[in-house]
Amino acid sequence: MISAWTVLIIGIGTVFLGLIFIIVLIVLLRSLLSPKKVRSAESSQAVKTNSTEISSELVAVISAAIAAMMNTSVHNIYIASIQKADTPAWALAERFSRKSKGTLLR
Repeated sequence: MISAWTVLIIGIGTVFLGLIFIIVLIVLLRSLLSPKKVRSAESSQAVKTNSTEISSELVAVISAAIAAMMNTSVHNIYIASIQKADTPAWALAERFSRKSKGTLLR
């Protein structure tokens, strides 16, 4: 007859082996399904040069949009810098809604 301790050890061992299998499966699927980031030095150099050049039309459009959002004139605002945001649009919308409520969190 099997003792209670044997059943306990077999049960715990089975659970841990199952968890280890799930971890290995997740790591394997992540490596297979993740997009590969292959970028040559030439294309990364082109991205760097394009990101530093901002046309005067783009600055005018951005400043006009900010002035319209703030319900003021373009002459009343000062834009120190323009940078591309890595934040998703839904997060920016939430920040703007909190800003209008006066509860801006970063």
